[in-house]
Amino acid sequence: MRGDRIWTDVRAALGTPGPRGPQGDRGERGTPGANGLNGRDSTVPGPTGPQGPMGLLPGSDRTHWDAHGTWGDATTLRNWDDPGLREGPQGPPGTPGIPGPPGPTGPQGPPGLPGGGGGAGGVHYLTDEQATGLAWITGAPIFQKTIVLGSLAGAHEVKRVAHNISGLTYVVSVEAMVSRYSEWVPVSRASPGVVNIWVDAESVCVEAGGASRETWQGFATLKYTRLS
Repeated sequence: MRGDRIWTDVRAALGTPGPRGPQGDRGERGTPGANGLNGRDSTVPGPTGPQGPMGLLPGSDRTHWDAHGTWGDATTLRNWDDPGLREGPQGPPGTPGIPGPPGPTGPQGPPGLPGGGGGAGGVHYLTDEQATGLAWITGAPIFQKTIVLGSLAGAHEVKRVAHNISGLTYVVSVEAMVSRYSEWVPVSRASPGVVNIWVDAESVCVEAGGASRETWQGFATLKYTRLS
């Protein structure tokens, strides 16, 4: 009590809060702000983007990539047992190519040496000329011919029998035989001065020694070369 008035302390006697009032109306949207200034382009490159997904191998529904990030061969691919990676069946063979035209004929080579006639058994003792099938050291073919000498000459005489070989160039050998009665003597084994024989360009020449050889008979087989 102050003076003659009575004061009552009502601060401790607050009432129950009233109910919430209705929501007020939304305020109007404010005016948009002005655009900012354009920034300068940066000279620093941006970070590398993430790696894209791996592709599919032909014939497979699964991706395969080797350890180096590139397509590998059959020894580096993973999942090698994947049925999609197995080799397919071999294709049919290709059609054979068309044969090319024949090449030009090469130049003719030099003539070869005459072939062998099977040795002496292939050459007969004939009075006609025949090829022996042999060749002389010059490569020229060798021919053979037998000359019948008939009766030989008298003492110290020379009998000439024409051999009729045209173009005689070289006598390779002379095989001569003389005979009397039942004796046959090679001229090469005759006693010196008994019978001598040689050949020139036209004849086979037979010389008797110091005694007459008219009762002797003979023949000579020549091997020779001649002009073709």
